Amino acid sequence: MKRFFILASAAIVALASCAKTEVVYKDAPEEIAFKQITNVMTKAGEPTALTGDMGVFAYKVGTDGVYLPNTQFTLAGEVWGNAGAKWPYEGNLDFIVYAPYNSNASTTTTLLTLTGVTAADALYYGVQKYSNVAKTADPVNVQLNHLSAKISVDFTDPAAGYTLSSVVLNDVCTKGNVTVNYSESPAVVTTTVETEEIDHTFAAGTPLYVLPGAQTSFTVTFVQENGDNDVTYTKEVSLAGAKWDAHKGYTYKFSITPTGAITFKAVVNAWDEQAA
Repeated sequence: MKRFFILASAAIVALASCAKTEVVYKDAPEEIAFKQITNVMTKAGEPTALTGDMGVFAYKVGTDGVYLPNTQFTLAGEVWGNAGAKWPYEGNLDFIVYAPYNSNASTTTTLLTLTGVTAADALYYGVQKYSNVAKTADPVNVQLNHLSAKISVDFTDPAAGYTLSSVVLNDVCTKGNVTVNYSESPAVVTTTVETEEIDHTFAAGTPLYVLPGAQTSFTVTFVQENGDNDVTYTKEVSLAGAKWDAHKGYTYKFSITPTGAITFKAVVNAWDEQAA
């Protein structure tokens, strides 16, 4: 019997240079608007523009209650705006910003809750709560981070004589309710309710976006090449409760190592003696 160990190594990288936006004050009318000042970076060297609607909450500093409830800001040209969102005549604002707009979103002054979100590349939250923003023509920079984790599998040959045939990620959460706790530094993203868990089969070169949280296992199928008599093996690889965080990318490469050759031990029986 030939036994195999499959080792999964994960390379973790922060998804770099995420969105920055600025809040700009328009003289007439006194509307609050958002302007993107850098492209969102899905990974180093590959900028993509943020084109969907933003969701914005605003709290007036020193008062009780929400100044702007969950408000949808729509992109027009290079500016996100909402004609009903005005600067106060006096006082400063705290902003909580996320994208895309979610009608079920809610906040406290330190906690953003998004209900029924689906993990995706273009799913963002504010890195922090932006405090004490005065009405001014000067921009207030707002940086966005990816809310999802990005999972990839390296399908290059895992060992001489073997081919990785399929990799299935078991019981992974792709839809649910998420909170962003801004009282922590940096903000902590947690999946509080998992409403959709799937078994996902990877295709070479195609990543999967998942909601943050603990994971279970991979099921890996590989082929030992042996001329016309190839042998297929399937092995479950435990992730041992590994936790995937928002705004990080994880790449898994599986190495296959035989633990020993097939050997035999023989016992030779004596010749039978025939009766004379």
